[in-house]
Amino acid sequence: MATESASDRRSWGPVVAAIVAFVVSVPAFRVPFMSDDWINLASVIDRVPFRTPFGYFRPLYLSLFWTERRIWGMHPVPFHAANIALIVASAVLLVVLVRVYTGDSKWAGAAGMIFALHPYHVENAGWIAARADSAATLLALAAIYFYERWSRDQRGLPWLAILAFEAALLFKESVALLPAVIAILSSMRDRVRPSSREWLRGFVPLGFVAVAHFVVMRRGLVGDSGLAPLRTLGLAWINRGVDFFSAAIIPLHAEQLEAHAKTLAVAAFAACLCLLALAWSSIRKHPRALVAFPVVFAASAAPSLLTFQERSMFFPSAVSAVALGFLLLRAPRRVAPVLWSALLIVWGVSLGTHWSCWLEGGAASKQLIRGLTEASLRDGVREIVIANQPYRVAGTPVNGDLNAAVRLSGGRDVRILAATSLDLPRATASGIDGNLEDAVDVGLDSATVSIRVPRGKFSRLFLPLDHEVRTTQTTDFATLEFHGSGDATITIPQNRDATRGAYVWYRGELSRLF
Repeated sequence: MATESASDRRSWGPVVAAIVAFVVSVPAFRVPFMSDDWINLASVIDRVPFRTPFGYFRPLYLSLFWTERRIWGMHPVPFHAANIALIVASAVLLVVLVRVYTGDSKWAGAAGMIFALHPYHVENAGWIAARADSAATLLALAAIYFYERWSRDQRGLPWLAILAFEAALLFKESVALLPAVIAILSSMRDRVRPSSREWLRGFVPLGFVAVAHFVVMRRGLVGDSGLAPLRTLGLAWINRGVDFFSAAIIPLHAEQLEAHAKTLAVAAFAACLCLLALAWSSIRKHPRALVAFPVVFAASAAPSLLTFQERSMFFPSAVSAVALGFLLLRAPRRVAPVLWSALLIVWGVSLGTHWSCWLEGGAASKQLIRGLTEASLRDGVREIVIANQPYRVAGTPVNGDLNAAVRLSGGRDVRILAATSLDLPRATASGIDGNLEDAVDVGLDSATVSIRVPRGKFSRLFLPLDHEVRTTQTTDFATLEFHGSGDATITIPQNRDATRGAYVWYRGELSRLF
C-alpha cells in the first residue's frame, strides 16, 4: 500500500462520489413511510427498546428513530434525508479509505463512483427501515480508517476503531466479521506486514469486541447471543452467497435475480473472468489482491446470508466497488470505454427500474394507509377487512403493521385484517379485471369479490400460502374459494353488531363494500 501524496489529498474523488450518491438517491424524497417503517416508529414512542419489533438487538438503530421523531415528528422527508446522508458519507469515506490504502486517487475515485451507483442502494435510500445497513457500513468503514491510522505507530489500543466497530454492531450485526476484513487488508500493506505486537494490540481486541458483543452484552441485555442462525449453515447459504456475487456484477432487481439465479451467476462469473483476463498484466503485479478481494467480499457478505435482501448488499458492495474499480482501470485503453459504458448502461437501467418500483410501491402504500385511516374514523367501525390487500407492489414492501400505520396517521385503533394478500405489478393493479361492479356482489349481510391474479413478474396471490385449487377456507371474517392458483372468490360477512367495514383494493385505492 502506497502513501497518499499532496495531489491525492486534493483529488475530486470524494466530491464526485458525494454528488453521484446524492443525485442517484434524490427520488427517495418522494417515497412515503412504508411497511416496517411504521412499526419501528411506533416502537420508540415512549422509550428506546433494546430489540426491534422483529427481535433484533439494534439499540442504536432504534435510538436514531427515537431522536428523529422528536426532532421533526412524522414527516418522511427528513427521515429520507438522513438515509441519503448515510449513503453519501459512506461513498465519500470509501474514496478516502482506498486513497489511504493505495495512494491511487483514480482507483479511489472509480471505487467511490461505482459504489454510489449501485442499484441496490435504492432500498437503503427509499426505505427508512433499511438504514441499519448503511449506518453500520459507514461506521465499519470508519473503523477501518481509524485502525489504519493507528497501525502507523501502534500506540496503546486502537480505541477509535474499537468504538466505531461496536457502534456498527449496535446498528446491525451484519459487520460482525470486520476484524477479519481488517486483518486481511493489513496483510496487503507494502510498508510493513502485521507483527505479533499488532496482533496482540490490534486484531485480538477487535475480535474480543465481536465476541463480547454477542456472548456478553447481547446475552446480558436481551437474554440470548443471537448466534442460533449459525446452526442453519448449509447449501442455502452457499446459494445466497452466489446471489450476492451476481448482484455485485449484474445488480438486477432481487426478484428477477432469484428467478434466474443460475443464468445470472454464470453471466456474472463470465464477466468477472473477462475483466480478470483484460487486466491480467496489472494483476500479476498485485497477486495478493487476487486472493484478498474474494475473501474480503465473502467476509463482508457472510453475516447477511440468512436471506437475500437488497439492503444487505450495502457493505459487500463497498468491497466489490473497489475490486471493479481496480479491474476497469487496468483494462486496455481500447476496451476500457466499452466496459465503462456497459456498466453504466446496465446499472443505469437497473437504477431506473428500482426507483420506478419504489415510487410505484410508495404510491400504493400512501393510498392504502390514507384509505384505512379514513375507514377507521367511520362511526361504529371496530374492524376493517380488505378482500385483496396489496402485500408487495412492483416488488416493494407495502404490507406491515397497518394498525401502527393508522394510529400514527391520526386514525383510531381498529382491527385490520386481510382476506387475501397480493403481490401486484403496479399500484393500480388489483386482481380485478374490468369494472368493479362486475367483480363485486354486495348483499344485505355480506360482500363477495372475485379476483384473478396471474402468476408472473411481481404478480401472484401471496397469502394465504396454503391455497390449493378447488378448496375452501373459512375464518371468522371471510370465506375463500380457490378456483385456480391465483383465481379466488372472497366472501366477507357482516358481523353481529355491524361494526365491520369491508373494503376492496381497486385502481390504486380502497373502495368500500359495506
